[in-house]
Amino acid sequence: MGTYSPLGFFPESADAQAVPLKLAASQTISKGDALIWSSGLVAIAVAGSARILGIAAESATTNSSGVRTDAYASGKAQTHILVYGVKNPNEVFLGCFDADSSSITAGTEPDLVGATGAMYLDTDASSTDVFKVLGPVEGETLTAARARWRFVINKSDVDPID
Repeated sequence: MGTYSPLGFFPESADAQAVPLKLAASQTISKGDALIWSSGLVAIAVAGSARILGIAAESATTNSSGVRTDAYASGKAQTHILVYGVKNPNEVFLGCFDADSSSITAGTEPDLVGATGAMYLDTDASSTDVFKVLGPVEGETLTAARARWRFVINKSDVDPID
């Protein structure tokens, strides 16, 4: 199977449900980015984020008023983004480690590393432990960067939404 080149995180199940949530102002978010709550609004997660709200199901850019300015907005005053992992906080995601992951085992609790459009599970840091590794995707080459792994959000910033 080799290694996986797309960046970011994606639900393992094709049936994953995304929930629309209101965006914070001045955000640039790529599909697959980890997200957090910031004063009751969705914002991009960064290395060192202590909790994760979910994963962006779409890309979005907002202006200083929190109104989307990307192509999806289509001239309307859109202010929301679709987020995976809110309806089901036990959602299984696929993502890549930033380097050789051959020493990683199931149960490892990595941190987030990277920036919008290029987020990974961190092979070298486990201080915030925001993710929990379930295991590699079958057939992956773990000695190469970007091998796909199955994981859940370990420190969720949300209660399940019905």
